[in-house]
Amino acid sequence: MVENQEKNNLGYQNVSDDDEINLLDLFIVLLKHKKLIFSITFGVAVLSIIISLLMTPVYEAKTTLMPPQGAESSLSSAFAQTAAAAVGLGISAKNPSEIYENLLKSDFVVDRIIKQFDLMKLYKAKNIDSARKAVLKHLDVQIDAKTGIITVGYKDKNPVRSAQIANAFVAALRDLNNHLAITKASIDRKFFESELKKAYIKLVEAEKNVENFQKKTGVIELGEQTKASIASIANLKAQIAAMGTYATPNNPAYQKAQATLSSLRSQLSALESNTNNSNNAITPLGKIPSLYGKYINVVGELGFRKTVYEMLLKLYEEASVKEAKGASLIQVIDKATPPQIRISPKRALIVIVSTFAAFFLSIFVAFFKEFIEKASQDEENKERMQLIKQYASLRKKKNQ
Repeated sequence: MVENQEKNNLGYQNVSDDDEINLLDLFIVLLKHKKLIFSITFGVAVLSIIISLLMTPVYEAKTTLMPPQGAESSLSSAFAQTAAAAVGLGISAKNPSEIYENLLKSDFVVDRIIKQFDLMKLYKAKNIDSARKAVLKHLDVQIDAKTGIITVGYKDKNPVRSAQIANAFVAALRDLNNHLAITKASIDRKFFESELKKAYIKLVEAEKNVENFQKKTGVIELGEQTKASIASIANLKAQIAAMGTYATPNNPAYQKAQATLSSLRSQLSALESNTNNSNNAITPLGKIPSLYGKYINVVGELGFRKTVYEMLLKLYEEASVKEAKGASLIQVIDKATPPQIRISPKRALIVIVSTFAAFFLSIFVAFFKEFIEKASQDEENKERMQLIKQYASLRKKKNQ
């Protein structure tokens, strides 16, 4: 009875024999240690306010841009993927926006930003790799899945510098895009220019052959059907030669190209053979008198060379126009401006989370303290506590 009375004097009820916990007992414990709970909670709240005020604010400036769309976008994307190795980047993306996102994070663009703003010194980077990681950590690129619009954000302690770097990323992306496009267009133009020169030399040779043949044999007038046959054969040979250049397994339209080639070869074979097709107004060469045989060959070669030259000239002009135009334009929707509102630290959130965490921690401390007090008043627990202190002191001596 005396022992129970002493425990009651502590301000709470005993736990019943069946170990049921009375909520009033818990509430009494909280009231008993209310000063401890309040002190810890209030102290942590004040400390979190001070820390959040001392933390350096971080700002994020954002700019939005739209990559080229449609056919131009596909062309520009092809340029980017072809020359991606040149900028130290492996690209594997499903749409142009993803490609441009990867280009924004390429070494070519990032290194230019580091050099322009002396970011190695700002981030105290020991080498270029560390500087790149720091820049990419501050860079935030988001893509709108529906529209493909890209948002480029950059975080920095200085709001003005944040806007400057965000805009500099877009400028660097434009230069890279233009560089890749011009490189590809220049390669195409030089290739067609070289082929055009070769075709011109062969065309001049074919014209001389016709001229020499006429001087030796006299001028021969061919019938209209014969001329049509020669022109058709020359045109078919030129088409077959051109298709043969591009109809490779790497061509997406390979099967369609093969079918077209097969059809062209069939038409050419029909015109060169003795096959008589009543539905065709063009006379096959097999039906033309043998008197014109040699002349037909030289004139046919001349027609073929003219057609090839005209095709290459057209391709060369297209490549020259593409080279002059450069890359497809990347349109800036909103230019980055110095932000007025910081993105971190979120002071209110820091204080609220810290205060709640401190409150629950203080409750745990209160109950733990109450447990120690109860244990020290029980005879059996007293012995256990003494053993704990004894072993703890031994540990300390051994560590010393």
